[in-house]
Amino acid sequence: MNILKRSVLTGLLFGLVLMINSCSNKDGAPSIVDLDDVTAEAVVDFVNDDIDNIVMDNIDQIEIQRGTSSDSRRFNPFRDRGGCATRTHDEDAQQIVIDFGDGCVGNDDIERSGKIIIDYTSRRRVPGAVVTTTFEEFYVNGNKVEGTRVLTNTSSTDAVNERSFNIVVTNGRIIFEDGSERTFEADRTRVWSLEETSQEVTLTITGSSSGTTRNGEAFSMEIVSPIVFTNSCRQVGVKVAVQGVRNRSLAGQTTSVDYGDGTCDNLVTVTRPDGTVEEVEIRNRRKRRRG
Repeated sequence: MNILKRSVLTGLLFGLVLMINSCSNKDGAPSIVDLDDVTAEAVVDFVNDDIDNIVMDNIDQIEIQRGTSSDSRRFNPFRDRGGCATRTHDEDAQQIVIDFGDGCVGNDDIERSGKIIIDYTSRRRVPGAVVTTTFEEFYVNGNKVEGTRVLTNTSSTDAVNERSFNIVVTNGRIIFEDGSERTFEADRTRVWSLEETSQEVTLTITGSSSGTTRNGEAFSMEIVSPIVFTNSCRQVGVKVAVQGVRNRSLAGQTTSVDYGDGTCDNLVTVTRPDGTVEEVEIRNRRKRRRG
């Protein structure tokens, strides 16, 4: 077993506690349900995206150590944002452990503690490879992250500038500092595409999820138009998707969230079950762990 200290690539989360500035609804009452749903879904998106980046970076490190080039790094422009975790690789067990100890703040201004555990069957970039990610007392900005993620490489060997993965999340849960929690299960396909000339990396997500809200209500979500993240928008501080539509059903009513037309902003358009439409802005607020 070899141990090395290295930069863990990515801002795993831009803060599980987000702030939404929105207009009041037509009755002037605050949109409590939308705040929970839209915020929590944005959190889940960003967590999933960054966990995938962590997996990508660490599997790629295996290739580098073996002296094998890894073109997957072209699809991961968000690497090397951390700097305070210890990476342990057990080659015989085919396992990588990312240990943030009792808590440390990366150069992305995100505070993490605990462990991310990655078990792999093959190099991530090889079609058919399976990578399983779990957590051990893992916290991000004071919020606990749980669950099991199984990632399967579904890429075509002919697609030079595209990588696709099916990701199944089971027993997903985020426990917030106030003791409330959001649970989720998901089955999604995530496709990274690279545009050679501009070097733009685009992440496209399709699929569905279900679970319970922080209020304990059952919900289901379906992406009806692919959700899109772009490297260029993220580099200017946009932490949410910039395109795509998802429908969220809660208590027998459906709310639609539209992420826009590709413009780099943190704005989303929410259409309520009664037809009311409002624009909300999702902002990052960093909240340190207590103690």
